[in-house]
Amino acid sequence: MTDEYDTSNTGLSIASLVLGIVGILSFSTGLSFIFSILAIIFAAQCMKKKEGIQGLVTAGLVLGIVGLSIWALLAVFLVSIFGIFLLFAF
Repeated sequence: MTDEYDTSNTGLSIASLVLGIVGILSFSTGLSFIFSILAIIFAAQCMKKKEGIQGLVTAGLVLGIVGLSIWALLAVFLVSIFGIFLLFAF
């Protein structure tokens, strides 16, 4: 049994994919966090309503998660560098 998606309304699936791509490309800014969260939210809404193109929804969700992970790793790296700097500064 396959789940059929309603392909008449593809706006959120396209938005999810675009925001996921932008979230990865802007990983060094704070906007990456916002874009990635929005990509995940839009993909989740599409999956819940079974609307859009399933491949785009899945790609948007994956790219949103990857973008969020890159941002989190960058944040952890910066905090650890700052902590090491404070440790040796005093």
